[in-house]
Amino acid sequence: MSKIKDIIYVGDPQCSWCWGIAAEMQAVFDFARSRDINFAIMVGGLRVGGGQAWDDEFKQFLRHHWQQVSQRSGQKFGDALFDLAAFNYDTEPACRAIVAAKNQCQNLQLDSQIVLDFFVATQKKFYVDSQDPKQVDFYQTICSELGLDFEIFSELFSSAEIKAQTTAEFNISRNWGVTGYPTLLASDGEQLQLISSGYQKSGLIIERINALA
Repeated sequence: MSKIKDIIYVGDPQCSWCWGIAAEMQAVFDFARSRDINFAIMVGGLRVGGGQAWDDEFKQFLRHHWQQVSQRSGQKFGDALFDLAAFNYDTEPACRAIVAAKNQCQNLQLDSQIVLDFFVATQKKFYVDSQDPKQVDFYQTICSELGLDFEIFSELFSSAEIKAQTTAEFNISRNWGVTGYPTLLASDGEQLQLISSGYQKSGLIIERINALA
């Protein structure tokens, strides 16, 4: 592979391993910036549309999975979500929020760090604070903290254009052969190569990037 131009992080804000790897992704972002490599986030769509019955079996599955992620990564998880009588685990809105934030940052020529910060803040508010990312008001404090105009964000979040862009990202990642999250890919502008799939420490990820460069 010739010189790496882009590192592409394919993930989903409501993927628990993506929350587990959040600190590692910041380290990879910092490494990419130090090498003048663009770091881009693509949303994969873990549970588009949701529809899974919110019953004891599904709750127990999630609780066990989250405990595994916490034990390996050290990330904290709240459990208030499991007290809800009903919840549709539809990850499309949270993914759409990331696409809306990316558009807003690009339009305003803001630092790409804000997109990663928005992604992580969305994860934390869901996984730790047990808030529902399907509601647009969920993102008000996140926008405020990151200096984004919430009114503009709300318009983007609800727009047909952003919904279409989100679906397009889902399709692109599938066409790339991405089947699980988090996945990291390297691009030289012509070819894509897999860096890592699943939870990995940043040191190993950076070693693999250097091996491709």
